[in-house]
Amino acid sequence: KTIAVIGTTGAGKTTFLDLVLGLLKPWEGSIFYDDFDIVSGTDPNGECHADIGDIISYIPQTVFLNGETVKNNVAFPEREQDIDENRVIACLRCAQVWDEVAAMPQGMDTVIGENGTAISGGQRQRIALARALYKDFEMLVMDEATAALDNRTAFAVTKEILDLEGLTRVVVTHRLEKSLLTRYDEIIAMRDGKICERGTFEELMSRPGYFYSLYTVSGG
Repeated sequence: KTIAVIGTTGAGKTTFLDLVLGLLKPWEGSIFYDDFDIVSGTDPNGECHADIGDIISYIPQTVFLNGETVKNNVAFPEREQDIDENRVIACLRCAQVWDEVAAMPQGMDTVIGENGTAISGGQRQRIALARALYKDFEMLVMDEATAALDNRTAFAVTKEILDLEGLTRVVVTHRLEKSLLTRYDEIIAMRDGKICERGTFEELMSRPGYFYSLYTVSGG
């Protein structure tokens, strides 16, 4: 499924993601990936499984890049000789930053400085997105990952993410464009630390409530 998580600042969206990622443990209840309970670390047969970090790729609000090349940042932590350059380029294209990288002095071999000081904030965010896409994963979790981008680029990036197949996506977003929201299997609306509404775009718009109000105010 593809799930959007929406809500105003302080609604609990990032905490929700921290629970999904296993970074926080709930005081009660369970969180399941299929039959695997990430709270107890076992399945119904009591067997342990690999860390969920092996199947999840996460893009936080604040990204960090090392002081090496664009290529090494995208393929991190692979060794230089193991990097699949064609895959790097494909990920940079998906993140809508390949044309800018290709125009750099040494292309994807350009050194970007510690935490990307030699490039713009939008480029940093998109290179971090490309790094998340390069990883072999089953689930993509994004926390306002397009916040530093202009509307046109953010729309294009989100569309590319939604076009990916065979992937579970949980996307925290403040961008309420109908053409994107209608593509989510489910929208979760959060308020005061709780899920107050959930459903498809059409379902939520058919019963005026919190999501309907947020969408209307946004001018979507």
